[in-house]
Amino acid sequence: MVTKGRLNVRSMFAVFSLAAVVTAASVALAAGGVSSATVSSIQIGSGNTATVFFTPPLSNGACQVTTAMIWDHSTTRGKNILTLLTSAQLSGKKVDLGGTGTCTTITGLTWETISTVSITNN
Repeated sequence: MVTKGRLNVRSMFAVFSLAAVVTAASVALAAGGVSSATVSSIQIGSGNTATVFFTPPLSNGACQVTTAMIWDHSTTRGKNILTLLTSAQLSGKKVDLGGTGTCTTITGLTWETISTVSITNN
């Protein structure tokens, strides 16, 4: 890998590429997610935190609570998440939810933050 005191550029690229792939895979596995979930309840608490409860539970959940996720509903993105989840609940559609892998402690429990939401055709 070292040629006359210099690193071989191709070898460096290969090592960095492999590191990027391994890191991306680790992040994807660390975050919780659920497919074809039924939204059972949406709660807007005090402050900017909203909670969605659903079944079945998260797979690969990083936090203590696996049947609910949280998000900041005060942002434009947060309002869009609220709209999607409310639409799914009212129409009886299922949702796919992805988490960030980040846990936030609220009332002594850790909750995963929503990263992605999509309504499925069921």
